[in-house]
Amino acid sequence: MNVAQLFSPFWGYGYAGENGNDQFSLQLGLIPVLLALGAAWSLPRVRGAIRAHTLFFLLTVITIVLAVLPISAPIWEMFASVIAFVQFPWRLLIVSAFALAFLAGAAIHALDDTRELAPALAVILLFVIANFSYTQPQHTEPIFNYAAQMDFEVRERELLGDTIWMTGERPHDSPLVAQYSAGEKLTRAISLDADATVETIRYGGQSVEARVIANAPARIQFYTRYFPGWRATRDDQPLDIEPYGEQGLILARVPAGSHTIKLRFEDTPIRQIAALVSGINLVIAGALIATGRLKSRHASRKAKATFVA
Repeated sequence: MNVAQLFSPFWGYGYAGENGNDQFSLQLGLIPVLLALGAAWSLPRVRGAIRAHTLFFLLTVITIVLAVLPISAPIWEMFASVIAFVQFPWRLLIVSAFALAFLAGAAIHALDDTRELAPALAVILLFVIANFSYTQPQHTEPIFNYAAQMDFEVRERELLGDTIWMTGERPHDSPLVAQYSAGEKLTRAISLDADATVETIRYGGQSVEARVIANAPARIQFYTRYFPGWRATRDDQPLDIEPYGEQGLILARVPAGSHTIKLRFEDTPIRQIAALVSGINLVIAGALIATGRLKSRHASRKAKATFVA
């Protein structure tokens, strides 16, 4: 990103590009930034929690802006091997939106402290006028189908799904690209051996079902990258699977005969533990809230009883 993008009035829908060729807005907003500067200007005149919160959110905005600009590239590159799989730097701007909203309120509060209503109303009116154009509905005629989506994924090198079981470079392609582009019914599994045929019966986001007819033991490859949590069955009996090939695709070995193979993504022990911890924390939080309310009611009744006495 560059500084100009943070103030560009462009607004649209689509994907983030490179070198300013964006299809959606990355702006902070000129008015919110001006109000943030107003909040900074008012710091010497405010005290207590408002001063501390204003300073905190000012530092938050400054940190985020620096983090998304090229000046921070060396820091991102230090952790690129991990962060590249997780997040884009510009998504930090969502935090700056919240921080700027608080700072805008702090600026209005500072104007209110002057006990002059006119400046506060003028700022509010300016804010409404400056943002009025964004209240108008925008409509575009999208061209969406699987072929168009796949063309975009390949062109923008967005086919980044992978696992540590890959043996080659990070892939920018998939065995399913040609099928999606042709609009065909997807073949999600194939036989690597000539003595077997495979028919994809059903597939979804977390499951694949295939029918295999093998004249001899055969290797069945699924066009799904191996990852902990995938489980397979052969005729409803557990079936061992393993990563195979440069892209770490799932491989199953079956004996001769006719079989139904089901592949399904399920929870792993670590995910189950994480869900349990989250559930326990939710219960504890609910209990603390309920206890706090009960104490508050008890204190209120006690205060009323004392007042009456």
